[in-house]
Amino acid sequence: MTQADVAIIGAGPGGAVAAAYLLKQGYSVCILEYGTFPRYTVGESLLPKSMEHFDEVDLLPLLESQQYNVKRGAVFLNTENICNIDFSKKSCEGWSWTWQVPRAHFDKVIADEVEKRGASIVYNAAVTSIDFTADPIIHYNVNEEKNSVQTKFIIDGSGFGNVVPRAIGSQIDISPEGKNAFFILSEDKLRSEAETPDLICFEVPEIGLWFWNIPFSDGTTSLGFVGEKEFFTDVKTQDDFRNMMATHVKVYHDRFINQTFLKEPVYMGGYTQKTQTAFGENYVLIGNCFGFLDPVFSSGVALSTESGLLAAKLLHQKLSGEKIDWQKDYVDYMNVGIDVYKSYVGDWYTGDLQKLFWAKDINPTIKAEITSILAGYVWDKNNRLVKKHKTAVKRIAQFI
Repeated sequence: MTQADVAIIGAGPGGAVAAAYLLKQGYSVCILEYGTFPRYTVGESLLPKSMEHFDEVDLLPLLESQQYNVKRGAVFLNTENICNIDFSKKSCEGWSWTWQVPRAHFDKVIADEVEKRGASIVYNAAVTSIDFTADPIIHYNVNEEKNSVQTKFIIDGSGFGNVVPRAIGSQIDISPEGKNAFFILSEDKLRSEAETPDLICFEVPEIGLWFWNIPFSDGTTSLGFVGEKEFFTDVKTQDDFRNMMATHVKVYHDRFINQTFLKEPVYMGGYTQKTQTAFGENYVLIGNCFGFLDPVFSSGVALSTESGLLAAKLLHQKLSGEKIDWQKDYVDYMNVGIDVYKSYVGDWYTGDLQKLFWAKDINPTIKAEITSILAGYVWDKNNRLVKKHKTAVKRIAQFI
């Protein structure tokens, strides 16, 4: 049995940022990762808010050297309307750009770096059970070989694996209103002919369905649909994806319909979830394990790194002998930002937010406040559209 001050389940961005912070404070860290890296996943469009997290744990120079595609905003459109979001025109202080990243490469770069800094990473680690003693013991298998690690504290960033919640029998609420996603990696040989060749774009064929394209610096592009279940009847293959493009995609149809797809598509259904128990005496949940909303505003990685860094900071205080109120300082804080996103996700699917995006004479102050939210600054109490997130967009849409 190995020993570590902190055991982190999951080597994704949230777990890696938490590890980088804890290593910086001098703790020993063991990361148990179920898969192997590189691995194909989505969540490839980051938000400026995450740049603060990477900066604080000294990951920025490494990430800048990767020459990822810079993301300075986003485009929302259909055949009749277009809205350009420029992060430099947000209403608050903070970062005005970030990156679009192939997650297979991005996650491995960060994981390799924290391993270089001293973290022990075990890949193909399938957790079988956890003994929640004063110093919990995690039992796991690697290729059927039994192993265990004893630690002072567990940070669970296992995403939809929900390792700790399943171990303690915590309720995992799967939203009946959760949307479905179908995505693929594609060549992008016609990119240079596009008006916004390197910018993430969201095409909205109709209410309840949208299509993303996220261009990467290596010449490939992530494509995906998100929407109600009715749009995804028995979808599995590249042909199914191409048929959906032929049926629904108008603006980006010609650019992608005949491109070579580089992987088989992935379908995810009903992924919106929330875990009821977010912390205990010797564990805390971060990232998608804490909860996941919807990919429309690219909030997944930003919420993951925000929660990972905050959890690591609070844990450092706890291990230093301070009394920590995990409910107030962690759960309640995270829920403030999540609730803001939840309101705007709801407004997106009712169509009210599109009315605001596509208004011909939108108030510049309102657009700047919306832009701040889209940049990840959902904890900014000076933003009126943050403070009044439950009603603001509905009222503006009615006025429009």
